[in-house]
Amino acid sequence: MDSHDIFFLDPVAVRAMADGMGTAGAEIRVIGRGGAIADGVADGLPGATMPTTLHTVARRADAAMGAVASALLEMGGIAVGALITYEQQQEQVAAKINDAAETVR
Repeated sequence: MDSHDIFFLDPVAVRAMADGMGTAGAEIRVIGRGGAIADGVADGLPGATMPTTLHTVARRADAAMGAVASALLEMGGIAVGALITYEQQQEQVAAKINDAAETVR
């Protein structure tokens, strides 16, 4: 019995999932770097000021998006690492079977 009997893994699907996570993480990180509320928002309204609280909230939202982006990128990396480990295990099992077959000959 090898790892394939216990766990089915579609390498192509895992690679696609990891790529998707990496792409989503990179895009979220770009959006998260949007920064504070644009200064021009208050310029259109005479006498209007933008409270500091709104700028603080915007920065915290940006930081949260950065954390989500990092998590997605990390999960994509873990998925690729798991795929590589799985393929190495399959190669080891195949090598052992080949060695056993050579011994019998």
